[in-house]
Amino acid sequence: MRVAEKSDYSAVLNGRFRGGYTTRHYGDPGNGVNALQLELSQRCYMNESELRYDAKLARTVSATIEDMLNAFVKVAREV
Repeated sequence: MRVAEKSDYSAVLNGRFRGGYTTRHYGDPGNGVNALQLELSQRCYMNESELRYDAKLARTVSATIEDMLNAFVKVAREV
């Protein structure tokens, strides 16, 4: 959550989406199998008024997602 809080994006932990099929089906924390669900708004990577992909927006959000995933991997290796 720290990476998200330091970014330009809003974030919610265990908020409106409390885990979908994939996280329930594949996640098994008791056996060391964790699952992550990420909901991403279209406005993070596209011009919504023109319904057009925006490479600049996508690069920015991609960097944040990469930082988040690196943080998750770091924590997973510490467990």
